[in-house]
Amino acid sequence: MYKIWYLFDPRRALIGLVLWLAVLALTLHFIMLSTDRFNWIEGPRAARVKVSEVAPAPVPTGVVLNLVG
Repeated sequence: MYKIWYLFDPRRALIGLVLWLAVLALTLHFIMLSTDRFNWIEGPRAARVKVSEVAPAPVPTGVVLNLVG
């Protein structure tokens, strides 16, 4: 196994490995930030559910509340 270092310069190989792992880590973190579940900065986005137009409930008129007990 040690003979592999006769083919490659150890400094250049290790620098290349560190750079590759840094690019891979940043890519995975940005992919996770683009999802709703794993976005730890903004949190989950509001649900994109279309609310249908519903008339409000009518306010009852003429109702007398007896607050005296």
